[in-house]
Amino acid sequence: MGTDVDHAARTYVPGFRADLVYRADRFSRGGDHTPFASDGFAAVRFTTPAENLGVQHTSEDTLDKTAPAYTANVARVNAAAVASLALAPSPPEVNREIVTGASKGRKVPNLARGKSKYDAVLRWKDPVATADLAGYVVVSRATTAPQWEHEVFVGKVNDYTFQQLSIDDIVLGVKAIDSEGHESLVSAYVAPLYPRRPIELVGESAPAK
Repeated sequence: MGTDVDHAARTYVPGFRADLVYRADRFSRGGDHTPFASDGFAAVRFTTPAENLGVQHTSEDTLDKTAPAYTANVARVNAAAVASLALAPSPPEVNREIVTGASKGRKVPNLARGKSKYDAVLRWKDPVATADLAGYVVVSRATTAPQWEHEVFVGKVNDYTFQQLSIDDIVLGVKAIDSEGHESLVSAYVAPLYPRRPIELVGESAPAK
C-alpha cells in the first residue's frame, strides 16, 4: 500500500515527495491507522518530519502553526492513490488451500520449485473477472530490499516459470493491470508463520461427587 501511495505522489503531485518509513509509526507512538493495520487492513499514515513537538497537543497548537500547502498536497496524494486503486483490477489470488493431511485447511503460497527443484513456478488466479484486463505483471525483490526491484509483464496467463531462479533468495509477487494502465495491489508469495499447535494437558480426572 505504501508503495502505491509513493507512486501516486511521484505521478500525480510533481514536486511533492512521499517517502516511505519502514516502521509502524514514529518511535513509541501510534496513529489513526494503527487499529486498521492491527486488524490486517492495508493502512498508511502521513506525517511531516517537521513536527513541532514543543506545542503539539497543547493550547499553543494553533492554526497559524499549520502548513496548508502541505495538507493540500497530502489530500491530493490520498485522492490519487485511492482513485488509482479504485480504477484498478482486483489483486490476484496467489494462495492455495491444502486439502489433505495434517495441514488441511491452511492457505499457502501457490509457488513451487518445478521438476528441476531449481525453478520458480508461480500460479495465481483473479477472484473477480476484469473485462479490460491487459494482463499480469510479476514483480521481484531481494529479501533485503524494501521495494520491488524488477517486473516482467507476462500477459493474460495464470502461471509463469522463471528457470534457474531460487525461490529462497528473493520475494515474488503478481499484480493485475488493465488496458489503461491501472495497476492492482501486489499479491506477494509470502509464506505465513506456522502457528504453534495447542498443547493438550492430561491430568487426573475430577473426583466423583
